[in-house]
Amino acid sequence: MNYQVTLYTQNHSPATEQDAQQIDYHEQHQIENVVNRQVLARIKPLSEPGFPETAAEDTQQQFFVVEDPHELLGENVAIPEEDPHIIVSTINGYVKVENNRIEVRDTLIIDGDVNFKTGNLTFIGKVIVRGSVFSGFSVKARQLIVEGSIEGARIDIDEDLIVRGGIIACQEQGIHCGGTVLTKYVENSSIEAQGNIFIEKSALHSQLTTNGSIIFLHEPGVIVGGSCRVKNSVYAKIIGAKWATPTQFFLGVDPFLMQKSRKQEKILQAKQEEVDALQERLEEIHLFFEQEHEQVSREEAEELQEEQELLQAKLLYLSEQLQVEQENLNALEEKIKLDQEINTNCRLYAFDTLFPGVEITIKESSLKSDAVHKHIFYYEENQEIRIGKT
Repeated sequence: MNYQVTLYTQNHSPATEQDAQQIDYHEQHQIENVVNRQVLARIKPLSEPGFPETAAEDTQQQFFVVEDPHELLGENVAIPEEDPHIIVSTINGYVKVENNRIEVRDTLIIDGDVNFKTGNLTFIGKVIVRGSVFSGFSVKARQLIVEGSIEGARIDIDEDLIVRGGIIACQEQGIHCGGTVLTKYVENSSIEAQGNIFIEKSALHSQLTTNGSIIFLHEPGVIVGGSCRVKNSVYAKIIGAKWATPTQFFLGVDPFLMQKSRKQEKILQAKQEEVDALQERLEEIHLFFEQEHEQVSREEAEELQEEQELLQAKLLYLSEQLQVEQENLNALEEKIKLDQEINTNCRLYAFDTLFPGVEITIKESSLKSDAVHKHIFYYEENQEIRIGKT
C-alpha cells in the first residue's frame, strides 16, 4: 500500500514583480518555528475511500508518496504510537526537508550576513551567523553566535550571546540578553544582560547594564565614556581618559530592579496627578454649590450634581489604584534595600590607570575622581566609598 505524506509547512513562493513592490524585506518570515510534539505532516493511505489515487491536485503543500512513511523520518521527528497517522517534532526548532527526509534542527546556520537577503530572524533555537548582522535588521533567538560584528541591529537573546567581532552603533535599539555576553569590543552601543558581560578589548561611549559583572579579558582593557550599571563588579585595566571624559559607574544593586522602580515611580506620579485633578474639580463644584448655587437653573444644578457623583466614584477607584501602585513601589524599594545589604563584594577595579572625570556610585554612596590613580579599586564601607590597592 502506498501512502501520501503531506507536510504542513509554509509555502514560500517567489514574489511576482507586482508583489515585490509591497514586500517588507526586513520581514520575510523564511524560518518556520516548530515546537516539541507539533504535528509536521499527516499520513493517509492512497486507497482510503474518498481519497484521490494521485495527489496531483494538491498544489498548495509539499507531499510525498511512499510505501513506508518511516522512510521519511530524519533526525528529531517521529510517528507517535498513539497516532500513526501523523509525524511530529521531538524538539523545538525548524523543519528541514533534505534528500526526501523530514527533520527538525535546533540550530539555524546563516552562511553569510543578516541583511536584505535573509531579513529579520526569529528562531526558537540557536542561531549561528557566519558573517555580520547589519543595521536595520534584528535577530531574536534562544542563543546567538556571530562570527563577524553586529552593527546598528536589534538583538534579543534568551540565553548567551557570542560576537567574535564587535558590537557597534547599537544605541537606539540595543542588545538584550538573558544570559552572558562575550564580544571583542563595544562602541556607541547599549547592552543589557542578565549574566556577565565579557569584553576582550574595549568599551567606548556605551551603556552597559548587567545583573552580573563586567570583565575585560585582554589588552588594552579600557572603558571610556558612557555608563555601567552593574550589580557586582567591574574589572578593567584603564578607566576613563586623560582628557577627563565623563564615565559613570553604578554598582551594588540589581540595575533591572532600579529600572522597575523608576518606571513604578512614573506610574505612581501619573496616578497621583489624576487624583489631584479630580480632587481639584470636586472642590470647584463644592465651592460652587456653597456660594453660587442660586445663580444657576435647576437643570444646570442637576448636571453638576451628576458630575460630582461620577467624579467621586472615579476618585474612589483611582485612590484604590494609587494605594496598590504605592504598595508595588514599596515592595520594589524593599528588594533594592535587601540587595544592597547582601551585596558586600561589589568593586570597581582599575588594574592600570583611572583618570579624572570618572564618577562612581556604589549603593547609595558617590564619589568623583579628580586625579590620576594607579592600580586601585573602589569599594563601599560604612556608607562611604574607599580606595584600595590592587
